[in-house]
Amino acid sequence: RGLLSGHGWLRRRRQQCRGRQVTVAAVAGEGGGAREEAVEQLLASQLPGLAEVVRPAQSLQGGGLGLVARRDFEEGQEIFRWESASTIMEPSERLSGKLYGADYGALAFQVLKAARSTEPGPWKSWLDTGVAAPATHPLKLLFSDPTAVQRLWQSTTCGGRMSAQASDLRNDVDLLGGAADLEEWASMMALVMSRSIVQDRAGRPLLVMGLDMLQDGEDFNVAVEAVYETVGADQGFFGIGGGIGGVSTLKGVVLRASQPIMQGEELLAHYLPKPHGGGYIEQYGFLPSRCKGGLADSCVELVFAPTDWEEDGSYGEKENCLKDVGLAPDPMAFYFSSRDLITMVRPDDDAWNVKSEVDRMATILRMRHVGGADSFLLDAVFLDQLWENCNFRISKANETKVCEVVLEECDRWLERFEELDKDLALLPSGQGEEAEADAAAAGEGRSRQQDDPYVWADDVRKGEQQLLLRVRSLFAQEAKDTLFDESRAYWADRQMKKVFPLRPNVAKDGSALDPVKAFGSADASNMLF
Repeated sequence: RGLLSGHGWLRRRRQQCRGRQVTVAAVAGEGGGAREEAVEQLLASQLPGLAEVVRPAQSLQGGGLGLVARRDFEEGQEIFRWESASTIMEPSERLSGKLYGADYGALAFQVLKAARSTEPGPWKSWLDTGVAAPATHPLKLLFSDPTAVQRLWQSTTCGGRMSAQASDLRNDVDLLGGAADLEEWASMMALVMSRSIVQDRAGRPLLVMGLDMLQDGEDFNVAVEAVYETVGADQGFFGIGGGIGGVSTLKGVVLRASQPIMQGEELLAHYLPKPHGGGYIEQYGFLPSRCKGGLADSCVELVFAPTDWEEDGSYGEKENCLKDVGLAPDPMAFYFSSRDLITMVRPDDDAWNVKSEVDRMATILRMRHVGGADSFLLDAVFLDQLWENCNFRISKANETKVCEVVLEECDRWLERFEELDKDLALLPSGQGEEAEADAAAAGEGRSRQQDDPYVWADDVRKGEQQLLLRVRSLFAQEAKDTLFDESRAYWADRQMKKVFPLRPNVAKDGSALDPVKAFGSADASNMLF
């Protein structure tokens, strides 16, 4: 997922903890266990090269097995490369297009098919090791604790998608025509979701045997990426000018050290590039320790579409414009993290991949709301510059609409979270599912903070509330500046600057110049077009 190598403070912290970690990992590995032995046998038979460089052992980061290095690795060194189609499962495009579960539904069906097969195979052997999704995965909680999963839906901005996944289960079971019951299908979906930790270039999940045991941890030391090769490209003249055309195909998946790793040290990654607690719960069924507690890292997700084929009469024009810059008209998710500097809107023509998240969101919303008095920008004479124009403020009305939409979305989620907080405050203490969970945890000598979805929901909700307030405050200020700052330049001002570069585009008092007053003729304004 494009994991970044650690910063200096992470490196120092890892060096301080490394001696203790190596010792504990070695002790943990000695415990053995039936599943550990089964996994070791699987790796030896299906992935002997991987078995030479890592071994399965009880993870120090959480429940289940992890991968421990058998030898030292230098920063940037390749640990292992998966290239065999038998150990990399890609979602079938045909199945993805038919099932409501899309890519994960396709993977679930493919694994289910392997499980039902009477013939031996690598993925049947993988299932025979006892691999399973966490019991706290939302799709499994639907059957074991419906109240908990509902609390999770209400406590994160990705809760709507989590709720939709639950609805999709029944639709897919109907499509399968009795091939699996609802609970079995939910368990299979949870399994492939929680075990898919790398994506291809198109954002499709890949299920990679052996890699699925890689644990998520704060002090990550490895990165994972899908690698491609181009087939059929123009070779050029004597090797000069080649590389044009061709088709890129998935060649494999690479596991690489992003920090120096010592023998006996557990391999750790970041499954998600940001500390998105709701995202971790949704896909993987757990909340990382860095996302727990009052001072935890957090992340909020806001989703907007650049156009809508049902509502936007200019959908086709905008779709083509987006395709020209490598984007799609589908809804886009924007993530704001407590670790990021959330800055004011800064219009510029920077490349999409270097823009701030705020500017990306503003650009997409400007395109979504081009219309009314600004509809001329969709005419043929200006259409080729639509994307460029959306990188900057188009008009006061357009920019005001952008701010209104963001404020409404923030308010919608803040109101939901506040309503839930009020409802929880009215619950009598010592009663209900939470009280029963408290008693059960105390009886087993464990902390609910570590494995309880109710506690996770509270932590995630509090963190997202703070971030929503930050984003809301930023766009409230942007709306205020749009309303009162007369020195702001919009599309018409920029065009005047191009036509008359030596003329000021603002008056002495800071207000935008009227083209008729500035140039003495009503015809001067026509030069904009």
